Amino acid sequence: MGKDNMWGIRSKLAVAVLLLSMILCTVSLPALADPEPGASVSPAAQTVGPGESFTIEIFVNTDNNGVSGGQFIIGFDASAMQVDSVAAGDLFGTVFNTIGPFIDNVNGTVEMALGRIGMTTPPTPDGTFATITLTVTADAPEGTYALDITNLQLSDENFATILGIVINNGTVTVTIQDDLPPTYSNIIVWPLSPARHDPDQNYTFNITVQDNVAIDTVLLEFDGANYTAYAYPDSVFSYQFTGLAVGQHTYKWYMNDTSDNWNSTPSHSYFVTSSETPWDLNADGTVNFIDLTILSAHWLETTTPPYPAYDINADGIVNFIDLTILSAHWLEVYW
Repeated sequence: MGKDNMWGIRSKLAVAVLLLSMILCTVSLPALADPEPGASVSPAAQTVGPGESFTIEIFVNTDNNGVSGGQFIIGFDASAMQVDSVAAGDLFGTVFNTIGPFIDNVNGTVEMALGRIGMTTPPTPDGTFATITLTVTADAPEGTYALDITNLQLSDENFATILGIVINNGTVTVTIQDDLPPTYSNIIVWPLSPARHDPDQNYTFNITVQDNVAIDTVLLEFDGANYTAYAYPDSVFSYQFTGLAVGQHTYKWYMNDTSDNWNSTPSHSYFVTSSETPWDLNADGTVNFIDLTILSAHWLETTTPPYPAYDINADGIVNFIDLTILSAHWLEVYW
């Protein structure tokens, strides 16, 4: 290969390298992120229940500044939580002067200022400005509440204010951990058992059900079938039948809350007597000691319409006349 050819190749390579260098110089390379000083509520989010205590830290990223002192104000919802204590962290070392903390559990604020004793040699390591312990009130509604650093200032090793501090606030979520089932009381049926059969008569079954959070469903199991009860004021739940058949009926209440905790009542009996044999008080087809026991349990009671079956002659009082009628049919069998 001649010298002229060699020179030509070298010239072309030099030009190519020059062009490549120019292209590389014009390519924008990503800039490295410029760290900034910051202050954060830590943890940023947590979940607690009513009456429970929790702790947060105000954590400072110094961005390699020397930090000689600082102050902060943090806000919280005083209707849902209260501050129990505030303790200085490790940001300013082990020896420092303190102003505060000033805890305002009415307006929901905490203020505190700290200053390092002695000179500050940068960089100051990242650290905790303060640790705050709070307790959720027993009646706090469920929800998410803000924990906001509304003011935070730091001074550097030369006692100048550190600018550009990035604030990261926090939240606390209150949830009710419900493991208690509903409670019940006042199981009432009208007309009272044993009741007279009437195809137009309404038979009303009531129960009072309460829960520490909220009721979801109340069911009446009646003769093996389930019926959803209707809610009324004062935690009363009710279901009504019309014209119940003659005989013995069984019923039981079931109830659950919004956390699916269940409760139930024992089984109960409800008797409807035939108008043809009203002295068979439990409608079992026989007049015997059970009917006499029912009558005796209501002895001398006064009654009102619709008259219960144990007021056999429906005269407003359970007395010797009802006993006489029952005795007249003693040990009769109808089926």
